[in-house]
Amino acid sequence: MAFDQLLVEGFQLKPLRRLLEARGKKAEAGWASLRVVAEILVASGKTVDDAKAILTPLSRLHALRNILKAHSSVEEKSKEERQARAAHGTLRAHFKDLAGQCDKSFDTILLALGAGDLNS
Repeated sequence: MAFDQLLVEGFQLKPLRRLLEARGKKAEAGWASLRVVAEILVASGKTVDDAKAILTPLSRLHALRNILKAHSSVEEKSKEERQARAAHGTLRAHFKDLAGQCDKSFDTILLALGAGDLNS
């Protein structure tokens, strides 16, 4: 839950909207931060499909947070846990894989936002 709060909810909507407007596009009123980031990626030269692929790990993380910590039935939580174990063997391995995907996506997003490469 904390990882989602940091990574997904950590995007501040107003500055993202300003960045999008600086690129010649306008965000709709109901858009959340990831939707605005997707539009920034497209405005930065990514295709719509590429933008969706880049944001998929963050969207998955956010969805898992909602399923596992808050708004779902016991059956749905159990189903997600079984799928994670089937795909990765352990919940730890699942988390490490998802965190790695999020890290790669975050690097791409930072470059699109003009933050540069923080890994060098």
